Amino acid sequence: MSDIIHNKPGINEEQCPNCGSEDSTFDDEGKFYVCNVCGHCWAFDRDDSDYYDVDVDPEYLYSVYGIKEN
Repeated sequence: MSDIIHNKPGINEEQCPNCGSEDSTFDDEGKFYVCNVCGHCWAFDRDDSDYYDVDVDPEYLYSVYGIKEN
């Protein structure tokens, strides 16, 4: 199981949300932490390169706003 955690001030990013251990490793390529004690994985929304991407349904835009995709 894995968690996506919303960034909060003062949160200890290296502490496992599953077991509480601070013995974790950050995977720089995958942008997530792995607990070295229980194997739990977690990430923070700011590390997700797609976090701010929005999927837009062109039919919805047209029906609500009268906007057509180019």
